[in-house]
Amino acid sequence: MDEQPVEASARRNRGGGREAKRAARAARSAVTIPYITRSIPYFEVLGEEGLATIEANADTILAEIGIDFRDDPESLEIWKAAGAEIDGERVRFPRGLCRSLVQKSAPREFVQHARNPARNVVIGGRNTVFAPAYGSPFIRSLDEGRRYARIEDFRNFVKLAYMAPALHHSGGTICEPVDLPVNKRHFDMVYSHMKYSDKAFMGSVTAPERAEDTVEMAKILFGPDFIDPVTGRNKTVLVSLINANSPMTFDATMLGALKVYARANQATIVTPFILAGAMSPVTVAGTAAPTLAESLAGMAFAQLVNPGAPIPPSIQVLTGITHEMVADAPRFEDLAGEILRRLEGRTFVAHNVRFDYGFIRTELRRAGHNFSAPQVCTVRLSRHLYPDGGRHNLDSVMARHGITSATRHRALPDAQILAKFWRVLRAEWPAERLEAALETVSRRPVLPPQIPTGMVDDLPES
Repeated sequence: MDEQPVEASARRNRGGGREAKRAARAARSAVTIPYITRSIPYFEVLGEEGLATIEANADTILAEIGIDFRDDPESLEIWKAAGAEIDGERVRFPRGLCRSLVQKSAPREFVQHARNPARNVVIGGRNTVFAPAYGSPFIRSLDEGRRYARIEDFRNFVKLAYMAPALHHSGGTICEPVDLPVNKRHFDMVYSHMKYSDKAFMGSVTAPERAEDTVEMAKILFGPDFIDPVTGRNKTVLVSLINANSPMTFDATMLGALKVYARANQATIVTPFILAGAMSPVTVAGTAAPTLAESLAGMAFAQLVNPGAPIPPSIQVLTGITHEMVADAPRFEDLAGEILRRLEGRTFVAHNVRFDYGFIRTELRRAGHNFSAPQVCTVRLSRHLYPDGGRHNLDSVMARHGITSATRHRALPDAQILAKFWRVLRAEWPAERLEAALETVSRRPVLPPQIPTGMVDDLPES
């Protein structure tokens, strides 16, 4: 009778037994890699000639048709400063502008940092990062069949993605928890990624404010590690999905979320939402061109928004200012307090003042300061005093009045040109006539009492 347990024990040792098999499975699952680096060659669907044709067609769409940037005046100001043509909310881009911004500013690959550094992923280059599905409003279970998703389903999917060695990323909106209010559910979704997984995850994009909430939650999660000690900038800990509202449109929701993430140095995946035959031609080539055009416009805009992005080539050509010249210059937010102090109690004078005033006001607001000042537009002043003078851009004003400058399209030389123009006006016009002209061109519209005065300052230039 004593031999049977001994034989059973021997069999367990030889065959491994249930516990040994469990240990073997656990050991296999523990051996994971954070992402895949491809070593097989790419399959070329099109040759260089075909790719060049699609790129040329995308450039034509951007230059001749353009992209709408709707309900976001700041985006129009940003594009205007970058050299694009603004027609209402339609933006048209010089050929090659968007591509040059992306190629010169956007990295070929970057690290998205996870709470667990061993789970960091490298996105771009020859790397592949697998993530769960995104955005499903329904789930299907054996017990209930197909139904709307709830937050408990979301949490379970996050846990499953964490346990799956083939999934390198926790994803974003794995399913839509419709049992929570829309304006609050992003808190629970982002928190679930943080609590039930230590893999990298995606942020909320359904409103700019929810993007801001995501960034603030990430700052709490990472603590001091949120800042890169080498660069002093935020680490990239979030990747978020920005959809173009195809065809040829970016709306205020997506633009707002993109700006929040770009300014926080967080990554965005800019992708059109094109359905062939409905929002584009039905052919693959016909769909590829607007897809590339929309993607380039969105990606280039992200590079312009990011305060650390290099100066666009078109602006370098226009101004002669290179990225190397300002590489060690202080950031605007570091000087914002001093700039505000110097502007307080002064009249803001500029050629096409709405653009310059709006730009400065936006940057001060971004740095946490409110700014408002009386304004004088020297374009309007020139038109008022010299109605038969023809053109009134700054070059024309200089030529008309014999004003010279060794440098143009830079802040200080252009301001000095306006100072010379003011001296010309004081010499050519009586003081009372000049004061009357200033009163006329600086007169602000009379608004209903319920409309804040500052709202006018936020309107784009017509």
